Amino acid sequence: MYKIEIKNLEFYAILGMLEKERHMLQKVNVYVALWYEYKENIIDYAKIASLVKKTVKKERFFLIEEALEHLASKIHSLYPEIEKLKITISKPQILEDAVPSVTLKKSFKHKKV
Repeated sequence: MYKIEIKNLEFYAILGMLEKERHMLQKVNVYVALWYEYKENIIDYAKIASLVKKTVKKERFFLIEEALEHLASKIHSLYPEIEKLKITISKPQILEDAVPSVTLKKSFKHKKV
């Protein structure tokens, strides 16, 4: 099984439910890991990084969990050969003395042919 990692994808977006988070761009850091079996299929990690960035910026999610579920669904629909997925979103500027993050780990069932 192969693993692709996208580390330190950093951008600014509206993400959160606090009043200040709804009106001010904040730094967001994303980590994505994908597991798949290679069978002449190509998973374009640049396309996935772009999709993550554009989606989080456009959707302006209230909760990190909502963003994670939405991203997992979009990535898997783009590349159904992905068997497992792990996404972490961190917000390094929201707390003065810590970096909060939430991680989603998901496995997908595949039909045997």
